[in-house]
Amino acid sequence: WHKTDGYGAVIVSNSSNGLELEREIFRSIANVYGWKGYLPQQYEIMEVKRELLEKYAGRYLIGSDNVLTISLDDNVMYMQTSETDRVKLFPVAHDKFVLKEKKEN
Repeated sequence: WHKTDGYGAVIVSNSSNGLELEREIFRSIANVYGWKGYLPQQYEIMEVKRELLEKYAGRYLIGSDNVLTISLDDNVMYMQTSETDRVKLFPVAHDKFVLKEKKEN
């Protein structure tokens, strides 16, 4: 529900990946009706020198028992947590990295 513009949607699912499904349905509704702020931002990927990427590589504690690992492989940055698979990071600024939106089949 958008408080000032008066639009919204209620989506209920019975699925093991319900959150992903609900997000996709909500974004589809937002796209059709032109709702602002609900669609993923578009970024332009930039080239970053390896020396800078190496500064971000390491292990970071992000919870009492969850570790975020940032690694480099052939000048490509990846992240992985104790609870997630390894995913590629895309540089969009010298100090900002994004994930590619996951598309479910």
